[in-house]
Amino acid sequence: MKNMQTIKKYIMVFLGSILSLINFIYFLIFLKTKEKIVVFDIDNTLALSDPFIYNKQCTISNVPVNESMKNILLEEKLKNHKVYYLSHRPFYQLFETFFWIKNNISNKLNLSDVILVSKVHHKLSFLELFVSKSTTKISYYDDLHYGFEVFNGPFAHDDVIYKVKKLNLDYYDFNYIQTHEKYNKNCD
Repeated sequence: MKNMQTIKKYIMVFLGSILSLINFIYFLIFLKTKEKIVVFDIDNTLALSDPFIYNKQCTISNVPVNESMKNILLEEKLKNHKVYYLSHRPFYQLFETFFWIKNNISNKLNLSDVILVSKVHHKLSFLELFVSKSTTKISYYDDLHYGFEVFNGPFAHDDVIYKVKKLNLDYYDFNYIQTHEKYNKNCD
């Protein structure tokens, strides 16, 4: 039984890796340059992942939604801006992440709108691609804070934050997100 779970996990990692590569190639070829692009992180931006997942009170499929950030995202969609979800999560969580977004944030969603990266630094590659391909300024919402292991700890990714701030985009950071927190605080 445990071997089957391990095999299933490796298959999901493989499929997630292939889909992420396809996403990246898709963006290189088909990204519309005239379209306003808005990029949202998921954990601790759209979802209150800490401390619920770390304390095993929730799974990624039922973490509480940040209603204020959800409303900001929906306003962007109403303006016909293209919204992408860029998150540092394991690839095998792609489908669970996709359905969480579809069920909790916006049901108008394509799998290609969800981008998972294996390391936070890999977010920079997608952001740089968006900035280089777009004729309008990108908006980026991401706390870039420590993950589940250090709730309310220091910033884990100061180097990434520094590089993001140097990009030609509007960056909405940890402080902005904290002023726009409105959670149910319960796992659904």
